[in-house]
Amino acid sequence: GKELPLEISLCHLESSGGSFAMAFVTDISIRKEAEMALKLRNEELDAFAHTVAHNLKTSLTVLIGYSEILEQTSADLPQNQIQDSAGEIRKTAVKINAIIDELLLFSSISKENVPILPVDMAATAREAIDRLQHSIEEVNANVEMPDTLPSALGYGPWIEEIWFNFLSNAIKYGGSPPQITIGATLRQDGEIDFWIKDNGGGIPLENQAVIFDYGRIKSEQAPAGYGLGLSIVKRIAEKLNGQVGLKSAPGQGSTFFFTLPSAEPTGKSTA
Repeated sequence: GKELPLEISLCHLESSGGSFAMAFVTDISIRKEAEMALKLRNEELDAFAHTVAHNLKTSLTVLIGYSEILEQTSADLPQNQIQDSAGEIRKTAVKINAIIDELLLFSSISKENVPILPVDMAATAREAIDRLQHSIEEVNANVEMPDTLPSALGYGPWIEEIWFNFLSNAIKYGGSPPQITIGATLRQDGEIDFWIKDNGGGIPLENQAVIFDYGRIKSEQAPAGYGLGLSIVKRIAEKLNGQVGLKSAPGQGSTFFFTLPSAEPTGKSTA
């Protein structure tokens, strides 16, 4: 009832009984699937390399520009402008360092075998919040989170990176000021959806299908770099036998979630 890729090999043989041909018909479905998977993988890596190169080039352009200003005109600039330029150089260098850290993490996820253990999700989320405290204060963001969250099976350091990336995007692309809510919902299959809801402008439907795939989102609302962190989130979740997703509509904010197996026999839903 379906088409199959086949390979046919013919062999001419001579024997005392005369000449005859032998034919081999082989189902090469598995080989073709592997070839297609490799083709898709290469396309994804090309897109990923383009995204990373664009992010680094943009940041380095900023770094070079402010460095040239200081080099050529620092003698004539007032002290406050010198300090502003130095501050921009520092912020850009921090951004470049963060991109490199993400690359190293992205590369290591597929190679490392990590222990899968119960993770205190509330404590892990709070660690991510603490890391982002400066950004939260800078935009006056409000982050609401319950005192407890159900435990899940996973690897704590990686899960913290998921929380960190989701929170970072909620802070960047939320409303003015960002209103962020963290929660968890136990599913009927025993797994748990951990989610972060923001009050931003939402994500167009055409971008939702690719937003977790190597930064290929094209909307100006989410500039290059949005997908870099989300691609890491997706890779982490899949490595931990989980999944990622989002619910969003223009003008109605976004809810990003990741799903992991529950570490509790009788979990609870937390809003």
